[in-house]
Amino acid sequence: VENRLERLENRSGLPSAPGDAGTRYRLDRLYASQVHSPAPAHAPHRREAVQAYNRAVDAMANGDRKEAIAAYVQALTLQPGMVEATGNLGTLYEREGRYTEAIALYEEAVKAAPGNAMLYRNLGILYEKTGQIPLAADTFKAYLRLNGGGDPDIERLVAHFQRSGKVGPDYLHVTQESSQGRCLAWPA
Repeated sequence: VENRLERLENRSGLPSAPGDAGTRYRLDRLYASQVHSPAPAHAPHRREAVQAYNRAVDAMANGDRKEAIAAYVQALTLQPGMVEATGNLGTLYEREGRYTEAIALYEEAVKAAPGNAMLYRNLGILYEKTGQIPLAADTFKAYLRLNGGGDPDIERLVAHFQRSGKVGPDYLHVTQESSQGRCLAWPA
């Protein structure tokens, strides 16, 4: 696997990753070099946008959120509609409590990639965190439709929304998202 990954990185023209870079990190960078965004492949600034995206991934790997945000913004300036950068920047804004900005980014990403289930999931989480329960429920339903179900935490949350219209203190205080590794605290 290591040799194949190295060959793919070389073929994509990526600069070498830091020596201690994990496989997931390297795969994220490789994926970004093959960006599946609405902008055409011949977009004049695509290469620079991918480089900025990779700088953002590197900055996140090094724990530098400020640099990561700046690099994601640059990537989106160079190639508007780069769904991967939009989603990652939204996640960074969410982690910093900048929910309004994160919601705007995820709404933009959902319009650009309406078949991306995880974008709906993340947007639903933000709607829920900001108390926009009807929007959260609708967005989670779209996520479950696209994802084919199979997410019991979200299914229970949607059912709870439908019954009560809100999240009470006795419901799901903390849940672990295995796909993202994030811990979500649901508001009382």
